[in-house]
Amino acid sequence: MKWGNLVTGIFDTIGGVLGGLLGVNSIEDGVLSYSHSGVDGASQDFNSTFYCEDGKYYLYNQSPLTTDVVTLNFPTVGNQGAQTITVVGKQSFDVTQLFQDQAAIDQCQFKLAASSITKQLADKDGTPQSAAKIATSGYEIPLGQRRSLGSYMDVTLQENQVLITPKGGMQMESLQMLSVQGNGEASTVVIDAPAQDGEVLVQLSKPLLNNSLFSVDVMASVVGKQNVLLSIQANDSRYQTVSDDLAMRIKKAPRLNWGEK
Repeated sequence: MKWGNLVTGIFDTIGGVLGGLLGVNSIEDGVLSYSHSGVDGASQDFNSTFYCEDGKYYLYNQSPLTTDVVTLNFPTVGNQGAQTITVVGKQSFDVTQLFQDQAAIDQCQFKLAASSITKQLADKDGTPQSAAKIATSGYEIPLGQRRSLGSYMDVTLQENQVLITPKGGMQMESLQMLSVQGNGEASTVVIDAPAQDGEVLVQLSKPLLNNSLFSVDVMASVVGKQNVLLSIQANDSRYQTVSDDLAMRIKKAPRLNWGEK
């Protein structure tokens, strides 16, 4: 799935990853690799990789640039909030417990989105800021209730409008794409909606039915302090900076989903 050169997104499932790595005990046995080619401002070596080592599963952002960002998103489903994990270049995240937790609530589908933090800004006090492109989703969302779409934004659906509200120290810069689909209905798609006062309010050309639950897909540019968007979460041991030796092992490993052996 791909929208222009803004962001690339891949849908997969926990079962797809674990099944793809079935029988794998180390990196040398093989990895699952996904290419994020064509993202504006990104490295040509922008890939996401799932690998298994010592009985644990990891997501690795292979890009050498810390401005190239991979977002692992388990969407909102009903009252269950979204889970969003952001991994910058040369960083890995231990997904073992996350996969177990999501499988326990029967939420096994995720979106793996890639973007590049290409715009450098400064706020009024001169603090460095960056704009990042984020793709996220939510399912089974009712009208009239604010629901989380992950770490950076919430959504509120009304009959004739949709409000996308930032959070976590972010502001909305613009909305590149919004798709809303009810049960058995054609999706309503909005492209390129500007932000006002840091959030986006979209007026819909066709009203949403009050008796439906809706699926929402959003791609947006958010703006925040550089240390919020790019910092390695020092208090979260699931993150680690990948050493050159480990990166070389991953690079040389056969990509099982590419048919390599």
